[in-house]
Amino acid sequence: MPRHRGTFKPSRPEPYELSRGRVEDFIQCPACFWLDRVKGVKFPSIPGFNINSATDLLLKRDFNRYRESQSPHPFMIRNGLKHLVPFAHEDLERWVNALHFGASLNHFNTLHEETNILFGGGIDDVWQNVETGELHIVDYKSTSQGVMSPKKEPRKINLEGRWKQAYKRQIEMYQWILRRKGFPVNDTGYFVYVDGQHYGVDGMLDDTENQANMGFTATLLTYRGDDSWVGDVLESIRTVLYQNQCPDHQADCEHARFVDGVTEAMAETIVMNGGNQQMAKFISNDLKEAADRVAEACQKLQQSLSKRAYPESDSELIDFLRVQLQGGEDQLRSIAEDVLTRDSEND
Repeated sequence: MPRHRGTFKPSRPEPYELSRGRVEDFIQCPACFWLDRVKGVKFPSIPGFNINSATDLLLKRDFNRYRESQSPHPFMIRNGLKHLVPFAHEDLERWVNALHFGASLNHFNTLHEETNILFGGGIDDVWQNVETGELHIVDYKSTSQGVMSPKKEPRKINLEGRWKQAYKRQIEMYQWILRRKGFPVNDTGYFVYVDGQHYGVDGMLDDTENQANMGFTATLLTYRGDDSWVGDVLESIRTVLYQNQCPDHQADCEHARFVDGVTEAMAETIVMNGGNQQMAKFISNDLKEAADRVAEACQKLQQSLSKRAYPESDSELIDFLRVQLQGGEDQLRSIAEDVLTRDSEND
């Protein structure tokens, strides 16, 4: 079955694939979401966070060792979670594949029939309660706190702050998807947070080998999610996808501030450089180009008329067309000159 992804096409019947990250984009600013998904506007990109990806990979390897034996990792035991084990499932490798979440129903997705949106993503991990069978969504996060103030001891990791609200929503969206896939899901999710250490550390280069080592503290954070909002947001997204007009930007949208700043700066530049006269020249040149195209059409019409023998009854119509085209050309050239004249008079 063909897949409907990328720029939204209203005429396509296939479910529209929408990732967890795109839903978060909508929550942050419906206007930017509309520009991206409906109009295909490509926003400035940033390099990938390879260090973060590396820590995710290593943490997966840590817990995979205990997934095979279905026993709790020592980190889980130290944090009072000896009743949990890394969840083992035949589709787990597909569930963690965020780039191809819509490839099959065995990947981490769910079809929201009310909106025809195939909603999914890629999880980091799932832990299972061996006593109740319930599942817990787990997300790995990495950071290095306090690098802007390296002389101060960093604070303990927590879930406070504007950007971390998105982390909480991430847990809730994944809980919603996993529930719709038919699994018993506990409201409690976990963050395994590793924090790169620098405070009080003399360096990272090895004295004997071409190696560098950086230590991390590992913290377990608990979050109780509420996924009751997810379906309503998908409904709102569907409405926006079918809109012809761009919604308003959020008041704190960074992209909107950037575009507004560029527009204002460019407008000031045009005025400082004789903006009215420059704009008049642009318009005049466009009109002259249009007149040239009309003149070309007149010439082609004349050539066509000379090659074909039209009935006498059509002569009046042909003359009328020729006169109208010629008149259109003359009028465009006249307006082009008038634009420049009026602007010079105003100056």
